[in-house]
Amino acid sequence: MPFGWFQIGYQDDFPVGAAVAVDGLGRNLVAWRDNGGRLHVADAFCPHLGAHLGYGGVVVDDGIRCPFHDWRFAADGGCVSAPYTDRTPAVRIRVYPVREIGPLAFFWFSDGGSAEPLWQLPSIPEVEATDVVRYRRIIKMRWEDVGENVIDLAHFPTIHRTGAILDFDVKDDGFFRVVNTKIGFPTDDTARSATVQTEHYGPGLFIVRLRGMANVTQVSTVTPIDDERIDLRYSYPSPDAIDDRERRVLTRLQIRDMMRQSDEDIAIWRHKIYLDRPVLARGDGPIHQWRRWAAQFAGDAASRTRRAPREAEPTRQSSSST
Repeated sequence: MPFGWFQIGYQDDFPVGAAVAVDGLGRNLVAWRDNGGRLHVADAFCPHLGAHLGYGGVVVDDGIRCPFHDWRFAADGGCVSAPYTDRTPAVRIRVYPVREIGPLAFFWFSDGGSAEPLWQLPSIPEVEATDVVRYRRIIKMRWEDVGENVIDLAHFPTIHRTGAILDFDVKDDGFFRVVNTKIGFPTDDTARSATVQTEHYGPGLFIVRLRGMANVTQVSTVTPIDDERIDLRYSYPSPDAIDDRERRVLTRLQIRDMMRQSDEDIAIWRHKIYLDRPVLARGDGPIHQWRRWAAQFAGDAASRTRRAPREAEPTRQSSSST
């Protein structure tokens, strides 16, 4: 399992006072929102006799009570009550850092590495001020394939029927990565083009900003469920918030086209294999560079990574290729 920030759901998936069972990163998890509105995520099984806190667990203050024997755990995971004994057991459940960006809910996961986030998530103004249009796909595939698709230049005209790649630029910066692509339209009019900027914040969050006939922001999140499956979510600012009717219609059409392209990719992803040593050709794009960047998030790298937490910076404009 990679380490990083991963989407666990949407804000309204976790109503106040409810314990919710969630699967992710090879873990059974429980999420709950306390009466103060704060979201919490923890490993699901009670260390007493193994009850799943997401099925019948009761939210009490900022913590959760086990449905089996009423052991209660605080927001920091420590056991604070076992009602039938005079000595509270010195045990705890593992809790995870949580961050909500508008309606999107994330948690930090690292298996054997830093329990505290090594970087902070950015603000995403486009989705913080409006409702979002949501799409979800659960796919049998490796998480690395999603980001690799961004720099697989040859697949854009072959699968998505776009024009030629007119310009391309990548900049890596530690846990962050920015890809700028200029794509021509599939016509003889070479003056027509669209630009796509993809910001990677670790392995779990991609912010795609398309600028063309319609300006659309797509928030793509990748959450591995287990060794074989990923939970892939796409969130778009709702076009209903756009006052101008023509722009609203163009935005809806653009979102529909972006999801068409995503589903065309998914049709391939579902049945492909991941080759450790692919045979590449000129024009494929910097696939090896992507793989080197992605490798830093592998599970065995987590125990070797001890960088200080870092605030996410504003959107970067790339000016040089690497």
